[in-house]
Amino acid sequence: MRRHQHRGAPYYSNLFVPLTTRHPATPGILAPTPAPVTSVVAALVEMETDDDNNNNSEFGAAAHYAKAMSFMKPETVEEALGHAVNFYNGTHVLCAHNTSLPDSLNGSGIQCLYELPPLPKELYFTDDSAVSVIAYACLFIVAACGNLTVFITLFRNRSMKSRVNLFIMHLAIADLIVTFMMLPLEIAWHATVAWLAGDAMCRLMMFFRAFGFYLSSCILVTISMDRYFAITHPLSINDATKRGKIMLVMSWAFSVVSSIPQVSG
Repeated sequence: MRRHQHRGAPYYSNLFVPLTTRHPATPGILAPTPAPVTSVVAALVEMETDDDNNNNSEFGAAAHYAKAMSFMKPETVEEALGHAVNFYNGTHVLCAHNTSLPDSLNGSGIQCLYELPPLPKELYFTDDSAVSVIAYACLFIVAACGNLTVFITLFRNRSMKSRVNLFIMHLAIADLIVTFMMLPLEIAWHATVAWLAGDAMCRLMMFFRAFGFYLSSCILVTISMDRYFAITHPLSINDATKRGKIMLVMSWAFSVVSSIPQVSG
């Protein structure tokens, strides 16, 4: 299974770590496959909270130390040990039972780890994950049927020059973006507990995930402002249509600009 990496992360073909992470923008490893050192440390730091809850903060503290310190390259550790390493995070290296580190690694801050730490329960498919998948699937069906019905009805009657219909159709489009972008993303994420589609798709999906919510909120604000002007300026009918279109354009533009950090972050 292929996983994506952060740009600029050093890659070591001899570092094998069976870890996954909980965020689509961070690399995840489900099976023993090559992983960048920076990704390993990120995953281990996330594990610190779970370790602290189990009154086992030694490894979590080591992960924080590993994040802050300058790493000794795996090649250097392997040369000192005289064999390939299967796990190394900067402070701990997986050692065979009844073995110890050579003298050349004394004072390096590296310690032997004889068993891999357990993964947090969030990194497995659990009953909570199954409930989330079912709930999101039900929301997807209801939202898709409702918003598609509204959109198709208004689209067929688009010859009716109604400002309110225009607002509602744009609101239905925003909700359809949420329905067909965000909900399938959440279903797939909770079902696999991993991100499998690569960095580019991750950024694209996160953009639309934020864009749908921004657009829906902005159009609701636009509808509220249109109702406000309709009450306070009931005679300015000619300006109302133009004003409504301008507010819709601003809503789309603001939503796009607000979602760009999801791509560039």
